[in-house]
Amino acid sequence: MYIPALFALFTDRTPMAGNAEQSNGRLYAQPPFVPLKSACAGSGNREPAVVVDVKGLNGRVFDDRIIKNAKVSGSDMWLMTRIRDLDDVLDGFMGNAEKLLVPYHTLKNANILKDVIELSDCCIPVVFSNNGAAKCFRRTAELGEIIKETASIGFPTTIVFDADNSISLDVWSHICDRHPGAVPFLGPGRDADVVKAIGFEDVIVASEV
Repeated sequence: MYIPALFALFTDRTPMAGNAEQSNGRLYAQPPFVPLKSACAGSGNREPAVVVDVKGLNGRVFDDRIIKNAKVSGSDMWLMTRIRDLDDVLDGFMGNAEKLLVPYHTLKNANILKDVIELSDCCIPVVFSNNGAAKCFRRTAELGEIIKETASIGFPTTIVFDADNSISLDVWSHICDRHPGAVPFLGPGRDADVVKAIGFEDVIVASEV
């Protein structure tokens, strides 16, 4: 399944979605902007759609206006925002999110994930790639090392976000073979069909509005 990803920010008193752009390790939503609610034509079968809180990820706190007001018609919303601790996890479910995507590198420390999985089974860790390596707090590590860590904690799924399109097809193939719970999240401009053909059941794809 291809899962659309919408890059959202709060403007004109409503959540809006724009086109994804990556620069210097940060994500941005660029014009044109359309209302988030209608940005993704859901099938009505409640298939998932990812909403990325762009301002929250780039800042030190998430934008609670996105959390409280974001909604995607016809789809189950998976919300990705900055998560530092358990309080942020609780706040992340204040709105319409069915699942909360937890960026590994924004956590206070890795041990938080053990508390997260105890708190809710509706959370999915997200490992960001930076030049082909995993972003981890103040360091980088091998992608496989962090995927293995999240699986050992008990998460059946880990999303791998290739925001800068730095993960080669060989590495994706290795991840697919060694980590069956991994789900690729592809940045703008990446050929999703080629990555999915490696053998991934699901692929998250940055949507154009």
